[in-house]
Amino acid sequence: MGQLLPDTGANVQLHEKNYKLVKAHATGQSSGVFLFCLVPLTSPTLSEAKQKLDDSVGEKLEGRAIALTNRSIDRSSMIAVLYSVETITLTADVIEFEGAAPPVAAKPAR
Repeated sequence: MGQLLPDTGANVQLHEKNYKLVKAHATGQSSGVFLFCLVPLTSPTLSEAKQKLDDSVGEKLEGRAIALTNRSIDRSSMIAVLYSVETITLTADVIEFEGAAPPVAAKPAR
């Protein structure tokens, strides 16, 4: 089963050429194993899949004006007699905005 994720509500316009493609079709997966299809030995998590998606880019993303576009999530399962494996796959295109510096965190007042 797959799903195209909705927009986060950020007001970003991609109709202008104000961005560059960092990586097309970046992916991250997380898998879990269930005994008798019910008892989880390990569970798949969205956070692990997101971390692996970030790692698949192969570049440091922190501090850059990065956004994920065309995001989707797929869930799949493989069922055997004694166990099942469930997998979450996140896919997105990673873009970087050009000409705009990323926001600087405000320093706390002393």
